[in-house]
This record gives sequence, C-alpha cells and structure tokens, in this order.
Amino acid sequence: MDYDYSKWDKYEIGNIPWSTSKVDHLSKAKFAQYVEESTFNNILEIGCGEALEAQTIRKIRPDIDYNILDVSNTFLDNAKKLGFKTIKGEMHNTGLKDKEFDLVYLCAILEHSPNLEKTFEELKRISNNFYFSMFKWRVAGGGLKSSFHKNREYFTSVFNINKLLSLLSNYGNIEQLFICTVDGKFIDYEIYKETINKKKEHRNGNYLSIVGKFHDE
Repeated sequence: MDYDYSKWDKYEIGNIPWSTSKVDHLSKAKFAQYVEESTFNNILEIGCGEALEAQTIRKIRPDIDYNILDVSNTFLDNAKKLGFKTIKGEMHNTGLKDKEFDLVYLCAILEHSPNLEKTFEELKRISNNFYFSMFKWRVAGGGLKSSFHKNREYFTSVFNINKLLSLLSNYGNIEQLFICTVDGKFIDYEIYKETINKKKEHRNGNYLSIVGKFHDE
C-alpha cells in the first residue's frame, strides 16, 4: 500500500498539537528514567516529532549517541538543527546495519505501521532492545490491525493489545508492561486491565509502554 509521507511535512515546529499537549506526559518521564539507569551506548528513536525526548536524554545522558529516523523532512531538519544524527527512512525499511543500536524507541509510532510483522522483523534486525509507547490500543475488541483510514494518518484505528503482545512475543521478550495515565499515574498493566474489564471504559491519553529485549538470532 502506497502512503504519501509528505503529509508529515505540513506541520510547523512549535505548533504540533500532539507534541505540545503531551510534553509533560508521564510516559516521556518514564522513558527518560529507563535510559538514565541503563548502560546503553546508542539509541535510535523512530518518529521524533519535535525531538522532545531526544533533548531530555541529551541532558541526563550526554554520553549516549542518540539517532533519529523519520519520514518527515520537517522533523528531520529540526532534529538536525538541534545537533542530532538523522536518517530518513521507514520503520519497516530502515536501511541500517544489523544490530546497529542498543535500543530502538517508538512513541505513538507503531500505530502508523502498514505491516507490523515487517516492522518487528526490521526493528529486531537493527536493535537489541525495544521500548514502545502507544496510545491507540484497547484491552480487547477489534482486530490487530484494521484497514487504512483514508482521511487519517494511521494504518490502524485501534490495536487489540492481547493479539499485539502475542505477535511481539515471536520477536522478543517483554520485560515491562505498564500504563502512564493522562493524569500522571503509573499503573501495572494487569491491574489496569482488571479495572477496565469492570468499568468497560478506557480513557484517551493513557499510554501503554512495552519494554523488552529482542530474541538473539
């Protein structure tokens, strides 16, 4: 399926809706904490927006070689101006070397994947560890990936998280699974799932984070 990536060049740095509204979201702070406590030497972030996380990591771990891959010239030009190494490419076709990075980080980007199997295969090929944060997901209901929305910028409307985790387990071991809520709470996924099952509701803005290690070849 062809996709017009030029859509992502229409945004103006400093005026990106999802970036300005999520700048203080707990999910970003948890990622920064994870990296700060790690022994990673390099990181690849895919889909950087205004490179907010990249700038945070540079402050707390200036020793890390932080790289950014994106399809948007607007976002790449901004990241380059900020002094980060940039690569233009797709998450399922990066063109990078095998196991080039210690960690690959995607925040609200898997939702844009046209093919999750190819995406996971590629991420596993280029990296040893993964950190995914997602906002378009549900505990149950729906398929793993729905058809492309012509009037939106997502290949999926919502993920069935159980099916997604099952697919991901073919490529790596999930070590952490937690929720960062829009009102700043940190909740274990299993506890959150039970709450959702009872209340039958899910609040938009609650990010699911999936952290783990890809299988060795």
